[in-house]
Amino acid sequence: MNLSQKLCKLCPDATRKPLFNLLRYQKRVFHLSSNLRQKAADSAGETRKRGIKSTLYYVTAAGIVTVGLSYAAVPLYRMFCQAYSYGGTTATGHDTEKVSSMSAVKQKPIKIKFNADTAASMRWNFKPQQTEITVRDQNE
Repeated sequence: MNLSQKLCKLCPDATRKPLFNLLRYQKRVFHLSSNLRQKAADSAGETRKRGIKSTLYYVTAAGIVTVGLSYAAVPLYRMFCQAYSYGGTTATGHDTEKVSSMSAVKQKPIKIKFNADTAASMRWNFKPQQTEITVRDQNE
C-alpha cells in the first residue's frame, strides 16, 4: 500500500481520484487551522486590549489620587501644626480669666532656670550670666 492509498483512507469521500481528494482534504485542514489561528490571535488581541485598558485605568486612578493628596496636603499640614504647635504655629494660650482669678502661693518660692542653646550649625556660643534665679514674695 503506497502513501496516496493510505492518505485516501483518511479522506471520507475518497473515490477514483485519490490525489485530488488529498489536495482537497489538505485545503480543508489548512483552512480550518488558519481559522483556529485567527480566532486564537483575535482572543489574544482582545486579552491584550483588556490588559492595556486595565493598566490605563490604574495609572489614571493613581494620578487622580496623587493630585488629590497634593491638594489636601496644605490644609492637613496646617491642622497638624495647629494641633501640636509644630512648624512655627503656636497653640492657644491660657484662658485669661483663669490667670486673673489665680491667687499667689506665698510659702513656695519660684525657681527660674536660664538656658542658652543654639543650633549645632551656628557658630555662636551663648552662656547665661546667671544659671538660675529664685523669686520670693516681697512680704516675707
